[in-house]
Amino acid sequence: MKNTLLQEFISGLAVTLVGILYWVATLYQVDGVPDAYGISSRTLPFLVSFVLVLLGFMLVVGSCKRWRRAVARPTESPGTRFSSRKCLRVVTYVGAIALYLLGILYISFTFSTASMVLFSMLFCGQRKRLVLVIVTLLAPLCIYFVFAKIMMIPFPITWLGY
Repeated sequence: MKNTLLQEFISGLAVTLVGILYWVATLYQVDGVPDAYGISSRTLPFLVSFVLVLLGFMLVVGSCKRWRRAVARPTESPGTRFSSRKCLRVVTYVGAIALYLLGILYISFTFSTASMVLFSMLFCGQRKRLVLVIVTLLAPLCIYFVFAKIMMIPFPITWLGY
């Protein structure tokens, strides 16, 4: 239990730090000229960073509270072991995300996203072929339609031409 609480504490600190770094990066990367309603291009990144900091802080506080209770009445036997299989799964998924990001830049958004969605669903245990096919085809097309056609956000031009 103490290992789990320590992991929660470290995760909370990491999420809080990412939220703070995201907020600071937004200040220097995104132009903040508001429109008539007071909304600018910084609004969404600020909201995301605020939510990250808030959730990270809540995770840190919650793990500290549970840590105090666990120290007051120990119930778990010592000897919680490190799982190399879980670590390998995390490293594999992080590597897949890195390949996905490179795929967006060099192959195409649609093909890379479809591949990543398919890999993620198989990696997490989805085995129904109909679900795999429908989600793999619809998710990237819906994302592309919303961002490229409705919101008119350009995607990187790659060697496939779209």
